[in-house]
Amino acid sequence: MNSNKIETGAINCLKTILWNCPHIDPDISENDKRLSWDGFIFLFSDKEHKKENLVCKCEIQVKGKEKLGRRRSFSISIADLINYQNNGGVLFFVVDIETNKVFYSELLPIKIGNILQDKAKRPKSISVELDEFPTNPMAIEILIKKFCEHSDKQRASKGRIIDFNEKTMELNGGSCFKGELNLIKEKNSIYLSEKSTYLYKQNKDGSILPLNIVKIAKITKTQKLDIYIDDKLWKNISVQSVVTQKNEQPYLLINDNIYIYYNEAVKEPLKFILRGKISNLKVSGELMNLINQGCEVKLENWGIFKMCPDMEQKINFNGFYKELMAVVNVLEYLEVSDIVSYEQLTEDDINVLLWMSERIADPKKSFKEDTIEAAIELHQFSSFRVVTLFVKDSSQNIWILNPFGFPFGISKDNKNDSLIYPLFIFLGEEELEFASNLNYDIMLECITTYTFKVGCSEEMIGFILRALLVVDRTKNKCLLSVVTCLAKRLYEFEKTIINLINYLQCIRREREVTQEEADSLLNLFEENNDKSLVFECAIALILKDKYKYHRWYKQLDSKDKKVFDSYPIKYLENLL
Repeated sequence: MNSNKIETGAINCLKTILWNCPHIDPDISENDKRLSWDGFIFLFSDKEHKKENLVCKCEIQVKGKEKLGRRRSFSISIADLINYQNNGGVLFFVVDIETNKVFYSELLPIKIGNILQDKAKRPKSISVELDEFPTNPMAIEILIKKFCEHSDKQRASKGRIIDFNEKTMELNGGSCFKGELNLIKEKNSIYLSEKSTYLYKQNKDGSILPLNIVKIAKITKTQKLDIYIDDKLWKNISVQSVVTQKNEQPYLLINDNIYIYYNEAVKEPLKFILRGKISNLKVSGELMNLINQGCEVKLENWGIFKMCPDMEQKINFNGFYKELMAVVNVLEYLEVSDIVSYEQLTEDDINVLLWMSERIADPKKSFKEDTIEAAIELHQFSSFRVVTLFVKDSSQNIWILNPFGFPFGISKDNKNDSLIYPLFIFLGEEELEFASNLNYDIMLECITTYTFKVGCSEEMIGFILRALLVVDRTKNKCLLSVVTCLAKRLYEFEKTIINLINYLQCIRREREVTQEEADSLLNLFEENNDKSLVFECAIALILKDKYKYHRWYKQLDSKDKKVFDSYPIKYLENLL
């Protein structure tokens, strides 16, 4: 069969398919001698093919082959490919004359760029893979429209490929990346097609930048959903839907712990993974317990599911759930559930927490008259530390209390019950620096409500000095706020030179002292009987007088220097 006859047959075959499309008007010339193109396909918004109804126009090239065979490919010259690339692309058709089947390739600029890029040494022509052209009119019209949209977006780029190495990105969401999803539905499952898609970057000014062709292996969407248990609103929690290709399993992930695989072929449709923050795990555990009881769970607009575990499964989970909640409740009681992850807990940690769970004191229990011994302890777990108060009652029972569970006081010994201190006053440097459960709000509350009494200054000053040493090492602003508040209240209660120095050295860590504060300090020093050089050095540091400071410091004997250097006020030397 001669080439003209093959070409005519190919064009007629394509026209026959296109004429069945009500919104398409093909303009294809036979025996056309134009370079690279054979005509156009016009797509209209209405069956009346008027100018005002024109949606888009795509350029086409039509080739015929007597017998295409099993290998669905066609050799295209490099010159033609470059022309297509520089002019927005082409719909390239190849008609199998023997079978009257039409095949095609969407040769858009980015795709051509990848084809040419793959060839280190360019031959005169390149073989291009073909897909079978649809025969359904609606499918054809959608294909033409999408081709034109991509052509418009890629025309200016002329096929320039931008390397994009990110493995994870957001599509059609809050990010600037946009792509097209191709989904496959099989029974009750939805998968991502293995078909490649074009990836674009949308700039802030609204312009579109073509990036490359990508294959989307997985797509996730995370949102907050209302969870209903037996038709009653339970909680609003995070649900992540994950759609994958067929070689993996699509799933829902509830609260980062509960996996629901909705493929009917999955043997284990429900999995509970122990991970994440303890506070979050508690919610997930409660939901799993409800599921284990056979409750109906509704995920807002996603659907409803219900598990029917057998008796053995219920018993096994109940035992596991009891221990899990015991661990969770202790960490929650110690106020570290928001900062500790389950992955951080070792087997030894869990055993200790289970032991503690049996000794958490009832908040209603009064230890005022029944306490034989009490001790503050910094307990070291594998990856964090907590401060606890261990109390032994008259029956030799040991109870564990959270020192910051509520504002309560404690005496240093049984000899002077009148001097009751906020518990945190007795915390050492190690506790102040490393404990994960320090509650600064409770500390401040205790300070503001505390009734100062004669004789309390010594312990208060000791805490201030210890805490400031920690502040200088850690730059802990929350702790500095606590110390400053305590130092201020102590000075208001007892206006001594030491108390004012301590208060103003707290102030100096955030700002310079005011003239009024400086006058108060100098006046109080003048009134004080003790005119020691240590005071002179401290005052010079607070007032930021480096000349006087160095003068007084040189005059200190070795013993006084050693004492002065141990005080946190020495830190102010760095601020001169």
